Parts: sequence; structure tokens; C-alpha cells
Amino acid sequence: MISNKKTLAALIHLACSGLVASGLAFAATAQAAEQEEEQAVELQKESVTGSHLKRVDIEGLTPVLVIDRDQIDNSGATTVAEVLRKLPSNSGPSFDEKFTNSFAPGSAAVSLRGLGQNATLVLVNGRRVANYGFAQNINETFVDLNSIPLGAIERIEVLKDGASAIYGSDAIAGVINVILRKDYEGSELELGYGGTDKGDGEETSANFLAGVNSAMGNITFNVNYFKRKAIMHTDRDFSKSANHESQGGYDFRSSAYPVANVRSASGPWLAINGFFDYNPYITLVPATERLSTMLNLNRDLNESVRFFGEFSYTQVRTDAQMAPTPLFGDVEDVVVSADNPFNTYGEDVYTRWRMLDAGPRKSHIETDSYRILAGLEGTWGEWDWNGAAIYSRSKTVDNGKNFINRLALIDAIDKGEVNPFGTTPSNLDPVKASTNRTAISTLKSIDFTATTDIFELPAGSVGLALGAEYRKEAVEDTPDKLSEEGQIIGSGGTSSEGDRNLTSLYAEASVPIIDELEAQLAVRFEDYSDFGTTTNPKIGLRYQPTDWLMVRGSWGTGFRAPSLPEIYLGKSVSYPFLTDTRRCAVTGNDADCGGSQYKTEFAGNPDLDPEESDNIYLGFVVEPIDNLNIGLDYWKYKHTDRIDANTQYLLDHEEAFPGKVVRADPAFPGDPGEILLIKDTFLNLSEQKTDGIDFDVRYKIETDEYGTFELRGLGTYVLSFKRRAAPGEPLEELVGTYGYPEFRGNLFLDWTRNDWGVYAALNYIGSYDQYYPEPDGTDGKVDAWTTFDLQVRYMGFESLDVRLGVDNLFDEEPPFSNSETEGYDFATHDPTGRFIYGRVKWEF
Repeated sequence: MISNKKTLAALIHLACSGLVASGLAFAATAQAAEQEEEQAVELQKESVTGSHLKRVDIEGLTPVLVIDRDQIDNSGATTVAEVLRKLPSNSGPSFDEKFTNSFAPGSAAVSLRGLGQNATLVLVNGRRVANYGFAQNINETFVDLNSIPLGAIERIEVLKDGASAIYGSDAIAGVINVILRKDYEGSELELGYGGTDKGDGEETSANFLAGVNSAMGNITFNVNYFKRKAIMHTDRDFSKSANHESQGGYDFRSSAYPVANVRSASGPWLAINGFFDYNPYITLVPATERLSTMLNLNRDLNESVRFFGEFSYTQVRTDAQMAPTPLFGDVEDVVVSADNPFNTYGEDVYTRWRMLDAGPRKSHIETDSYRILAGLEGTWGEWDWNGAAIYSRSKTVDNGKNFINRLALIDAIDKGEVNPFGTTPSNLDPVKASTNRTAISTLKSIDFTATTDIFELPAGSVGLALGAEYRKEAVEDTPDKLSEEGQIIGSGGTSSEGDRNLTSLYAEASVPIIDELEAQLAVRFEDYSDFGTTTNPKIGLRYQPTDWLMVRGSWGTGFRAPSLPEIYLGKSVSYPFLTDTRRCAVTGNDADCGGSQYKTEFAGNPDLDPEESDNIYLGFVVEPIDNLNIGLDYWKYKHTDRIDANTQYLLDHEEAFPGKVVRADPAFPGDPGEILLIKDTFLNLSEQKTDGIDFDVRYKIETDEYGTFELRGLGTYVLSFKRRAAPGEPLEELVGTYGYPEFRGNLFLDWTRNDWGVYAALNYIGSYDQYYPEPDGTDGKVDAWTTFDLQVRYMGFESLDVRLGVDNLFDEEPPFSNSETEGYDFATHDPTGRFIYGRVKWEF
């Protein structure tokens, strides 16, 4: 349940009081404004994602996909992640809260172009927000999309081009700019309810929006609530068992069985009693509850200065469940001695035992995030200026129960208090542990931008934008002591704590070369307190020789600063099997040539360089006939110096990393010495290249008799996606391999006639290779997946909008994946199935 309700109620009460008071003041000024003389209407310049300069035409130099409020409502989506995960340009390592075994549980992110969620910059109203406290894969930071309420959004702008010259770090693959609702007049209440036709995954939502406008400004207030009930693995045929042999896959059941499988400490198995199917205990779609409030205020202070402010607060609660703890005694080094009262084998043994008596492991994840922004904008002579200060904070707490304390378990086994063979019940309460992991991510920034027309050319004015930003980022990720020490069985813990600051200077110019040709020139310089400086330029051209044809293209460089966990990650110890390349060449012994485990300490690396990129974009938009708009874009990215970890590479190139491999004294002449310790860390290692084609086709037909038809098709075709794991290794083609479909597309049809409307969407994801070969050794395919969404709306009631819809109308199961115990690729597909919903919006 949502906690701190009194605190939140006070915040809402305060915001509502401010809304009423400001509304009365605005109403008074509005009445006076109505008596003023009408002014001449002029085309207003608008801010466009991908530029600091405002412009009249939204279809500018950069490819921006706009998802407006009507499209959001028509889609039937209830979260930002649901809207964005269906985009054809999203691919590769994308995830949401359905990834229950995540390093960043309860969160959601997308990956434009498949370059990684940390290569896609997420903004709110053109400015940054704090990252999620937990890093995916312990090092990849990102903005949690679940912290942005869908009901507060006016539109989402997706810039499908690199933009580090405009926005700085993380904008390698593109930018997602979430524009919140403002300038709203009136009040509306929307209620929604839905669930699957299988009777689970029930969703309840409510959204209240109110706003007042006047000649002096506006105020907009929003409260959003969302709740979803859980779906378990057993609720779907494809995931109810970890044994997927019936689907042509593998048996992933565990060797940790309630009546333990037993292995001699000297090696051979002594007893095989069975294999445990853990899927029935695991959450497929976790239960979640979200509550948020947003206040947006704009007010003129005088004729040339305006104040603007934003406040948002979001609570997210997510509950997930895993199977009871497995004990792999030979992995966890838990020995059952020969004299143990439960040991009937007469020798020291290891057991692989599923501790059912401890109960399923449960996680309750609570995230509280807020963002406060205050700014001023205005004019000074020929200059327009804009500046703001931001404080943004995200705190996540992951509380777990029914976990097992390894040290306490060893002590209880040695004392004969716990039967590690599972042949009799055991009281495991004394060895249970509750876990806690708390992460706080903060962002503080001050920015200022000024724009003007500096001089006239025959084709028009040359626009110039100059700006600066100061930003401080910090993260503190702290697990409980047992987790950090690796003493929670089946679960690890890492910690990180650090901060940095940076200063940015940027400039952008819009140059009308001739009437039909415009150029964009941009550059951004950034000075980081940890790794140093970086400068990134961008050049764009827009050519429109006729009203029906526009051609544009750009080239630029980008970067991603090392994440704070990549720099400040705390130490953790592991024992991987590795090849001692230097000693193997001398001795040829199996122990040195891959047959040994080596103690490895892994920690952050303060000497990392930023990741870098080059991107090229070329496209055109053509309107051959009225109401037919065709866009075609070619894009290409080269992403180098990617930060990764590769212990074997570090060992193979030991001379390049002095002090990282600690060895004993030589045992004989020419001996480099046995490895005592490897100090492993993140390195600037890998590289990836990708290119492809986007298309966007829109056609509108208006008829007197049959209404209006709007048809739109979106698609992304990936020509190539190659990755090099480390310097000197070959580039590996990933297109068509697991998780990287060659083609994704959407087809939308919106029909309106009088008070009725119908919206239909066809969503397609192409096939790709299975991760593992088929059991018979042949290559298999994850099938293509096509789903169909349908919504009917009626607007004939006064002030009332009624919608009924079905997502995945034909209940298409996600295609089978042989690499996931769930039976499907959770990064690409959705397990929910047919989902039926209804929504009512009342304006008053």
C-alpha cells in the first residue's frame, strides 16, 4: 500500500489551496484582459526537441516523433513504458518491472536503436531528472519511466538522432522528452478499469486534472493513481513450468530439490532425488501501485519577465516473489560433515537442497521521487533568455524477507539444528534474514540560455543560442551488511557512493543559407570533475525546394560520461574459472590453462574515459498529394570506448594493467608466479556499430458520408548491428540474433464519424535466432509476433468521453524463447495476453 498518506495528503491539500487562490487571482485579471483591444495574431515560435532555438515549423532539422495526448489516450496504455516499448526504434536491452530478476527492480527503461538504456537521454520539459537509484547490471544508470505519470503528460517527443551537442551526456542514441500538461483550462476526471480475460492483472486508474488560465499566466494541477494486481508464472501456459522440453526447449528445473541431491566432497554424486520446478512460485508481472501529483505554474512578473515553476512527486510500490532459497552446497561452500547427525553417507558431503520451509522470497520495492524547478524567462533588448534551478531526488528501498543467512545456516547445520537433506522438516526461522538495499540518487542543476537574431542574410535572420549549465550528481547505494559481504544465499550485494559536478558551455546557430536551405551548427563543451573535458559538435542541414519535399541530414559526435557506479562501485569478491595466459604458456598445466578458479575483487574504476560516438542521419519528408505524408530516414551510429567488464581480457593483457594481477614469487626460472588475486574493474573495452532505416507514412481521408480515416505506419529496419567485445576481437553481427529483430513496425487506423471513433493498432516484431541451439543441435527461431489492439470511443454525452478497448485482441502468446526460464523474451515481448479495459473521462 502507499505509505506516508498523511504527508501526501498535506502536499495535495497545499497544492489545491494554491490552485484555488491562484485561480481567483487569474480570474480577476482575465476579466480585465477581456476588455482589452484585440491584438494582431502572429505565428508563435515553439521549442522543439533537438534545438535550443524556437521555430515556427515543428518539422525542423531533426527527426522528432511526436506522440500527442490523443494518441496516448487512443493507445490504451496506462504507463509511459507501455507507450515507448512499442516504438519500432526501441530494441535490444529494454526492460520494465516485469523483469523481476533485475538489478534495478520495479523500474522501466527503453533502448533507442538497441544501444542501451544508458545511451538514451530522458528529459522532462526539456530538462534532466535524477536517475533511478539502482543501476541495471550494477553499472548502467537511467531515468525510471515509472516515475513519470502518464496522466500528467501533454505529449512525448522522441528525437531519433544523437544530440550530445545540444544536451550533453547520454544522448548518444537519441532523446525522449516528456512534455507535461500546462495551459489547461477547466477540470477533468478520468477513471479506468481493466483486466485480462483470464481474471488476473487487474488494473485500476484515476487521473484528475485542473487548470486556470489568465492574461497573467496559468496554473495546472494533476493527481494520478494507478494500481495493478500480480500475474504469476502459473497463470500462463508458456511459463507455468521451468521444464520447456514440451515446447522444444530445455529443462531449466533446479538441482536444488526439497529432498536434497547429495554430492561427495571428493566429487561424485551419491544421490539424485529429483529436480525442482521453481516457476510456480515466481511473479510473472509484479503487483504495483503508483500515486503522483504535479503542479505547473507560469506567471508574468512584469511585461518582460515571467516566472515558471514545476513540482512533481511520485510514489511507486512494487511487490515481487521468487522461489524459496536453493542451497548449492558445493557452490556456497557449505559442507555437511561426516559426523553430522543427519548425514548417513559416512563422509563429508555437499547438498543441493531447496529450503521450502523458509517460504518464498519476497521483495517489496518502494520508490519516492520528486523534482522541484523554479525559473525565469523574459526578454532583454533583442535577446530572449531562460534560466532555471532544479533539485531532483529519487530514493528506492528494496526490502526482502525469507532469505537465508549463510553463516547462520552453517552454524545450525553443524549443531544439528537444521537438516540439510530435507528428509525431515526444519525450523528455518533462526537462519532467515531480512534484506535491505537503499539507494538515493540526486541531481542539482542551474542553467541559463539566451537567444537572438544576430544579423540578417538575404534568406532571413541568423539565430544564435548561447548557454551554460552547472550540474551536480550524486548516488548512494547501500545494501545491508550480510548482502554486501555475500552472506545471503543465492543473492549478492554491491554498494556504491560518489558524486561529481560538471560545467557546460554550449552554442547553437541557425543559418538560412538560401531561401530553401537552412543549416544548424551546434557545439557543447563540458568539464567534469572526474574524467576531464569533452567537446561535441553537430552540423545539420534542411533543404526544402518545394512545398511538398523536404530533405534533411546531420552529423555529430556524442558521449556518455562514466556512470557513478562505474567509478565508485564498492568491492565484491568472486572466484571465476579463468585461463592464466602467461603461466599457461610456460607450464602447459591444466590448472593454469583454464582449470582453476581465481580470487577476484571487483570494484569501480576512477580512471575511466567517457564512451564516444559518431552519428549520421539523412532523410526526407514528401507530400506527393494532399493528406499523404511520407518520411524516410537513414541513420548510422558508431559507439566506441564502451564501458564493460572482461576479466579474461584483463588477464590476457596483464602488461597493460599494472598492479591489477597480484602474483606469488616465481617457483622456478621463467615462472611469472601463481595468481593470488585479480583486481578486476570496468574498462573502456567494447564497440558497436549500427545503421538502418525508419519510415513514417501518414494518410488522411475525409468523407461526408463515412467520416474521417487517418492511417499511419511506423517502422524500423536494422541493416546492421555489429559489436566488438574487446579490442582486437572481431566485429560480431547481431542483427537477427537473440533480442535483435531485423524489423519492427506499427500500423494505426483512426476512424471518426460524428460522436463515434474507432482506433486500431497492429504491432509487429520480426523473428530472430534463439539464444541456444535446438536440442538436436540445429538453429532455431523466436517466431515473429503480431498483436492487434482495438478501441471504441463515444463522445456524444455532454462533457463525457467513454472508451472501451482490448489490447492483444486475439490473445497472441509471446513467442517461445529457449533461453529464459519464463519461456519468452521479457526484453522484447509481453506476457499479459488479452487485456480488456474501459475508461470514462468527465470534463467539468
